[in-house]
Amino acid sequence: MSVRRRVRAAAGGLCLLAALASRDHSRPAEAAAPPATGRAATAIGTCDGRQLGEWQFVAREQMRVQARGRSGNDWVGLTAATDGFHDWAPFDDFKTTICGALGIFGTFEPTREKEFLRFLPEIPEHDWNVILIPTARSIFDERFRLARRLMERGHEGDLVSCQGTPCFEAEVTPQSRLLKANSAGGWLTSCRRGQTLCTFGPWVGDGGHGYRPEIHPAERIWWRDGDRLKLIAVQDASQRFRDHRQFQWADTREPSRWHPWAAPSMQGEFRVAFEAAAGSAVEFLVEQMLDTNVRGVTPPVPAADMQYAFSHQGTDVGGVRVRLGLGATSERLELNLSSLDIAPDDVCLRPDGRSLQGYLRLHDVIGYRHQEGEGFNTFEVVPPPLLTPVPAAAGMYSRKSRHLLLARNAALATLLLGLVLMLVEAALAFILPKFAAQFSADMQLDFMRGIVQAMLGTEIGIHVGPEIFQSIAWVHPVVLALTWAHALVCCTRIPAGEVDRGTADVLLGLPVSRWDVFLSETLMWLVCGAAILAAALAGNFLGCLGLPPEQRPQFSRLFIVLLNLFCLYCCVAGFTCLVSSMSNRRGRAMTIVFLVLLAVLLLNYLAEFWQPLERIVFLNPLHYHRPVNVLASGAWPWSHMAVLLGFGSAMWFAGGAVFAKRDLCTV
Repeated sequence: MSVRRRVRAAAGGLCLLAALASRDHSRPAEAAAPPATGRAATAIGTCDGRQLGEWQFVAREQMRVQARGRSGNDWVGLTAATDGFHDWAPFDDFKTTICGALGIFGTFEPTREKEFLRFLPEIPEHDWNVILIPTARSIFDERFRLARRLMERGHEGDLVSCQGTPCFEAEVTPQSRLLKANSAGGWLTSCRRGQTLCTFGPWVGDGGHGYRPEIHPAERIWWRDGDRLKLIAVQDASQRFRDHRQFQWADTREPSRWHPWAAPSMQGEFRVAFEAAAGSAVEFLVEQMLDTNVRGVTPPVPAADMQYAFSHQGTDVGGVRVRLGLGATSERLELNLSSLDIAPDDVCLRPDGRSLQGYLRLHDVIGYRHQEGEGFNTFEVVPPPLLTPVPAAAGMYSRKSRHLLLARNAALATLLLGLVLMLVEAALAFILPKFAAQFSADMQLDFMRGIVQAMLGTEIGIHVGPEIFQSIAWVHPVVLALTWAHALVCCTRIPAGEVDRGTADVLLGLPVSRWDVFLSETLMWLVCGAAILAAALAGNFLGCLGLPPEQRPQFSRLFIVLLNLFCLYCCVAGFTCLVSSMSNRRGRAMTIVFLVLLAVLLLNYLAEFWQPLERIVFLNPLHYHRPVNVLASGAWPWSHMAVLLGFGSAMWFAGGAVFAKRDLCTV
């Protein structure tokens, strides 16, 4: 019996070991692909006034992102930090968010930039200098204006200037891995100039520059990249703000719950605003791009795919799904769920009962005390779309203001060229008929008659009529040169002119599409082109007042000639837009178009004297501008106008397509 018992016990032990072994082998598969987890519905309340107002501000002014410190890490205090040479005095005793357009992005590496420092031990300073222009007519602009009043007198020149506009600096020294990854990946570069960025950190005055305002260190930075949000949390690695001894607590006692501004184990969070229709669910995609020295958090996320449901007074009102992943730049093989605290926060049902609002919280703890222990965490978040689009800020982002700005830029060229063209037309209309007899004598010469025929595009006899002189006023090289000069000036401004001046990044950083910018520019040159041709018509009319009635052209026929010339203007402008869209230098674009137009003029004249060129004369735009036939018969040149408009439209559309897809950067 004892042997049988031993055999049974051994068999039972083997079965138990087999079961344990099978369960151990299943664990790696579960860890590699964590299952989705469902949770019981969380009861939420009705949004109060504070919640509604705060959510609207975050969605409208801060690109749907709110940055906060946790566990006392948002408390700056009212004492200054110092490195022994100068100090940073707080303007606010809590860390502050400032948003604005990126004016300048630069780096400061003294060991590389100063020749004599290369022979000394490397200085642990590799700064990001993010220069922002605070959003106009916003609380950020008010904070900036108030801080400027607190600067020392006589140090106004220490303020950073962004093309004449005062701006402020958000500075941080990133950890070396983040510095290299950003240089390789191009996350935060000068190519984002003009794009709205937000920074979070101590709002201080730099004592080394007359206490000019700056965010220093900027521990959280975020911006929008298409439908994605880029979020960077970084602990300053300059060794200036992490130790209690680096702060001036000489006159007051250090509070017990106060932390140095960039102390290790720095806790903070991003909160991304969302809204959902009642009864529906929305989805977030969160990808961790790169992280270093990120510590464990409480509570960590339970899985990489989470679903949350919400109820209000026992009724289901919606839910949120959060999918986590690793970005393309991450060096991890799988997510470290113990270092991630990502969950909905401050969710409530709006008073109308039709929608709910809240935030997705991304909480992290970064940094250790050992050498190179500074940490950072970077995320890319795809939030669900809002139910109603956030209204664009007033001022430079509005369509009306943008059109007014474009019109102001083209007003001077239009005014000057319009006045000159009016004077030229008046002189030609009045003077040419005075030389009718001399002109008829010159027509006896075949060479002179050939030049005039090339100019007018038609055969003329020895005896000329008044319509010949009237036509010359609309095909004279000076008139054509002035008209085309206006097209060159207006149509090379975008994008060639903006890239040449270094302002393309500012323009393209606005919350408008490239096609919207291109259409606005097109509307501008169409209106201005019509204006200078109207000035030419007025000049021609004034010049004809000094002529006998029988020598004056009919106004209805002049109007047809003007429309035909406007079609020629559009043809040249469309071609100029294409050349400008393909060029990075305005001078180069204007030179190319000028040479092409010069060839057009030469072809128009040489075809009259050289027979082989007549085969390709149909390619010449001037072949479709023949005012003498219109003034003589009054017939509408529909086919000529259609050819000019068709060619110009094709070139314009090609230019817009190139502009919309080109990679433009002034760096």
